[in-house]
Amino acid sequence: MRTFKAILDNGRVTLLGPPGLSGKHEAVVVVSDEWDTGADEELMENEQWKKILCDPTARPAFNAFMQEAEQEIASGQTRPMDPDSL
Repeated sequence: MRTFKAILDNGRVTLLGPPGLSGKHEAVVVVSDEWDTGADEELMENEQWKKILCDPTARPAFNAFMQEAEQEIASGQTRPMDPDSL
């Protein structure tokens, strides 16, 4: 898994640097908490999404991933990525 800085502008994603990848790849886009009010209201109308978005507990798979990453960092096997170095 890699992390890239990008700009999301009206549904179009522009990478701020070369990704160093070729071919087609699946990506997950994470944006800041500055939600578009209209989109937020539309999501909250769906009760299942409302339950997911308002759930303060971490998901089990993500929790396990984070524990493994923290152990690797603590043992010196890896180090956290500095997004500003991309």
